[in-house]
Amino acid sequence: MNAFTRRLEDRADRYAMEVTHRLLPDARQTCAQTFQVLGEADLSDPDPSPLAVFLTYDHQPVADRMQRCLAFTPD
Repeated sequence: MNAFTRRLEDRADRYAMEVTHRLLPDARQTCAQTFQVLGEADLSDPDPSPLAVFLTYDHQPVADRMQRCLAFTPD
């Protein structure tokens, strides 16, 4: 179930990046900074083990989400 939820959350992140790409001058950096702030506020593990992610995470780790933001290219 967590893997399915992570996939849905990944799609939601991509949608948000597509929408904000048109609205913000530096959407990639803004997205990454937002995930950084959220990770710090939630005290997220910056480098969780893959097993922990597989078993317990319902979202991708913050570092992965930040990388995805910075590498995003709109369709």
